[in-house]
This record gives sequence, structure tokens and C-alpha cells, in this order.
Amino acid sequence: MKYLAFPRWLLSSLVVLIAVPAHSAEPQPPRYQFEPGQELVYEGSSQFRYESGSLDDSNTTTFWVARKNDDGSWRIIAHNAHTFTQTHGKDSKTPEPARKDEAFGAFDIFPNGRITNPPQGYREKSLPSTFIALPADLSTARAGWEVKQEDGDTSRFRPAAQSDPAAGKWEIEKTDHGLFEEIYLMTAKALIHFDGQRGVIAKVESENSQGSGFIGKGTGTLELKSNTQKPPDWIAQLALETDIYLQAQSFAEEAAKAAEKTDDQKKARATAETALREGRDKVKLPLLVARFDAQIEALKKSEEYRAENKKREDAVLNKPAAEWDTQDIDGKKH
Repeated sequence: MKYLAFPRWLLSSLVVLIAVPAHSAEPQPPRYQFEPGQELVYEGSSQFRYESGSLDDSNTTTFWVARKNDDGSWRIIAHNAHTFTQTHGKDSKTPEPARKDEAFGAFDIFPNGRITNPPQGYREKSLPSTFIALPADLSTARAGWEVKQEDGDTSRFRPAAQSDPAAGKWEIEKTDHGLFEEIYLMTAKALIHFDGQRGVIAKVESENSQGSGFIGKGTGTLELKSNTQKPPDWIAQLALETDIYLQAQSFAEEAAKAAEKTDDQKKARATAETALREGRDKVKLPLLVARFDAQIEALKKSEEYRAENKKREDAVLNKPAAEWDTQDIDGKKH
């Protein structure tokens, strides 16, 4: 058997190369990294078991990176589909009918997680919540940081022991603190798996509990299921039609608000519906067509609710009050 003979200088070089650590680059703080055309799909579910029942939900959120802005942020378009079910009674096997809803909107996000131009709708406001605010620098990332929320609560973050910044692996522990923590004896914590090399959150594992009211415990997971690239033409069309939708939606909302302050509510609501229908005629993507249809249907239902509410008011307003009697804390009748 013959053996290959390596020169001593080559053997020394090989030893040096092998001895160099795999992650010799300077560690960097966690930062988001996106590319125009990118599509990220997250799937999540959670369960909360309490004394007399349970709450279960599942959701899928899709994010599309529409463009890179001049200020260094990215324009993100997001769609969430959410299903919620509730079961009453410890031994009950039949939950209430599932409730489903959707949210669609857009916002801008910087590499450090700062959100600007957030969506304003009740459900839409939660669309950016997948992305946490990241630390200002590496030293802060290692020491921990906290973020004040709009409602006054505070989210505190710190790296878990299994983090490996040199490898771009960040395991971040999150705990939420606020008023409900004291009133309802609530706790909420999560472990966030941040992939520093790809610049995305890969997975979130959460736990929560409540010691007053709905006394119970819950768990949840959120995971990045796919990270792909869409064709430039499709992304451009999505961005254009999203702008059409948001403009029409904003106009319709202003018209609907005006309807509450005028006697000619029918005309104001007709103006809102016209704006939505004109916007619908300008879009082709099934996602945007469906969103316009949902808004038109919601406007119709709000009109039905307003008419029914008006009917109830007319039955009692400016009418003699029914006779009644009561007793005060001293036992005196009135």
C-alpha cells in the first residue's frame, strides 16, 4: 500500500486551517434582512385551557416584501387568516361554531424592527406583531433590552443561554409586563428563535397564564413555514393594487364616519360603497378582489345594523317612560 507524502509546509498550513474556528467573524446584533419579492409564510396556533372551557385559535400570516425604501426600510404587505373556537365545560367535546376573520394591510419596517406607517384597522393593527423590536447594538443585545408598547405595557427581552451570536443564532426570551399582570394575575412569556444569518424570525414558542377571571394556562407556537421569491411583475402588481385598495378603504371609512354625523346617512354610505366598487373594478389579483368584496359586505352589514338600531331607538325615544320603582340602601322606596 502506498501513502501520499505531503510537504511539511503544507501539513502546517492544513493544521492552521483546521484550527481556525468556524465562526471567526465579529458577532453582529440581530437584524432583519429582506429582499424585494420575498414571500414569508408563518403558521401559528395556540390553546388556552381554563376552569370551564378552552380557547383555541390558528392563523396563517403571509408577508410580501414590496420594495426597499430610500430610508433603508422595506415596504411590507401582509395578509392574515385567523380561526377562533371556544369550548364550554371541562368535559364538553362540542365547541361553538368557529369564527373566522381576515386582515390585510401594509407597513414599513427597518432592520432594527422599527415600524412606521402601521395599518390602522382594529384587526389590521396586529399585522406587524410578528416582528419584535431589536436591540440598538451588540452590547445591548447581550445585556437585554425593553420596549414600551402603545398601551403602556412593557416587553422585556434578553438572550437565552443557548444563543450563539458568532454563528448568528439568537434565542431571545421575552416577557410582557403591564396593568393586566396585576389585575388579572396574568403572565406572558415567549422564546423567540431569530436566525441572524437569514435575518428572520424562524420560530416563536409562547406560554401564558391567568389567575383571575378565566383561570388557566395556555401555550402557542408560530413558525416560518416558507421563505420564497415571487416574480417581479407579480410583486409590482400586488403593490399597485394594494395602494388602490388602501386608498379606497380610507375614503370609504371617512365617508362612513361622515354618515354618522349627517341626516343624509344613506347618501354618505352610498358614497363609501361607490368608492369601494370603483376600486374593485381596478384590481385583478384574487386576494385584492376578495378584500374589496369583504369590505363591501361589511358596509352592507353596518347599514343593516344601523337601520335595526334606529328602529329600536324610535320605539323608545321621546316616548313616556315606563313606570318603575326601586329601593335605596336605606330601604326607602322610590
